Order: sequence, then C-alpha cells, then structure tokens
Amino acid sequence: MQLKLVENWRTGWRWFSNIAMTAIVAINTAPIPPELVAVLPPDTQQKVTISLAVFGLIGRFIKQEMPKQD
Repeated sequence: MQLKLVENWRTGWRWFSNIAMTAIVAINTAPIPPELVAVLPPDTQQKVTISLAVFGLIGRFIKQEMPKQD
C-alpha cells in the first residue's frame, strides 16, 4: 500500500477542515487557567470540540479552490 497525497497538499493549511482539526487539538491540549475553568460551565470544552468537529465536517464539502488569475 502506497500513501498518496492530494495534488494541492501545500494549500492544506487553508482548508476549513484542517483549521477545525487544529483548533480542536489546541483547545484540548492548551493549559486552561483554573480561574477560567471555574467560571465556565462544566461541559463547555466538550461543546466547543463538538462544534468545531461539525464545522470541520461541513468544511470538507465546501469547494475551496481559488479562482485562477489570467
């Protein structure tokens, strides 16, 4: 089995789904100050993560090509 990349992999950092996945990782791994955690509802992190995952899934279906400049 050979791993093949998509043709436009260099623009992957701009894809909505990759931005959402990066945000999910950042939110779930970033150290959150205890003072902030005490103010937020208990399931806030889970709701934000689920929301970003849904946006990322939707982003996979949006055509994200830039128009060609002549």
